[in-house]
Amino acid sequence: MARDGWEDSQPGRISPGQGHQRIGEGEMSDRLLRLPSVVETTGLSRRTIYRKMDCGEFPRSVQISANAVAWRQSDIDRWIENPLEWRGAA
Repeated sequence: MARDGWEDSQPGRISPGQGHQRIGEGEMSDRLLRLPSVVETTGLSRRTIYRKMDCGEFPRSVQISANAVAWRQSDIDRWIENPLEWRGAA
């Protein structure tokens, strides 16, 4: 048995700390951000975010449940890099 209490020789067993990928430096993560995080990250108001979405000037949200939406962090990061010329994929 290993020191942490997990048997090293058992196939299919994952010891604590295994199985998690780390995002490398310079890579964009694809976490889902809820509206309060998007407001805080961008400095835009809720109304401005939705107005810009309607005009195609801000990333579209994704439906994550019947009553909830979120934004992909990678989309928000790309928008932050160049907000004046950002256009989502058609």
